[in-house]
Amino acid sequence: MVIKNKKHNEWLEFVYEPSLQSHYIIVALLGSFTAPLLWHISKRGFLLHFVGRSSTGKTTLSKVACSVWGNPRQELRSWYLDAVELENVISQNDNKSVAIDNSAEIDSIKKMRKLFYTAYFSTTRTQPRGFEEFIPKHINTVLISNGENTLKSIEYFDSSLDDNVKSRIVDIEIPPTCNVITDPIGKRSTALESDILNKLSENTEKYYGEVGNLFTEYIKNNIEQIQQDYKDF
Repeated sequence: MVIKNKKHNEWLEFVYEPSLQSHYIIVALLGSFTAPLLWHISKRGFLLHFVGRSSTGKTTLSKVACSVWGNPRQELRSWYLDAVELENVISQNDNKSVAIDNSAEIDSIKKMRKLFYTAYFSTTRTQPRGFEEFIPKHINTVLISNGENTLKSIEYFDSSLDDNVKSRIVDIEIPPTCNVITDPIGKRSTALESDILNKLSENTEKYYGEVGNLFTEYIKNNIEQIQQDYKDF
């Protein structure tokens, strides 16, 4: 896909290209771009939860995922929001990803249940009320979360969610000696890695939003080919 657009090109240069240094950020970006495809390939959403110690770049990772759709200053949510607010955020971001920072703020079984069931079982209407026919449509959202503990380690996890929901939650653990861009060969210093992450975090607040809209438009214009490619895959 080649799209000539100044804002898109700036995002590629200042956000996407630096992100290629991190397998973890690439996975988060793939999750963010997957959301608008779900409806067209008859698949449901899922949650990617990145787990690591403090100061490993998890929030920067979430901000990069947010930058696909908008300014992370507004788009990066907190688990501290109450259950109704989180439910509304998901409902309003159909066909987009939603990033939620710091799972340590999960404070109730009600909030966790409401969030997951809204993401994976709620429906919206493809036509306004009053039409003779409407097609109920599942909300297609990819949730991207982070924290210092796996979601599946939360003591009420097993008792609060059924297997269908649990199967859609993927914990991705960052090793304790690493951050999200640690060089496995060890050629980069920790200070340089921190500088890269700090600059990337700043760039997400300057270059954002346009690429998600362009990608959605690309899907609309090429949906038959995309569906065929998915079947062939």
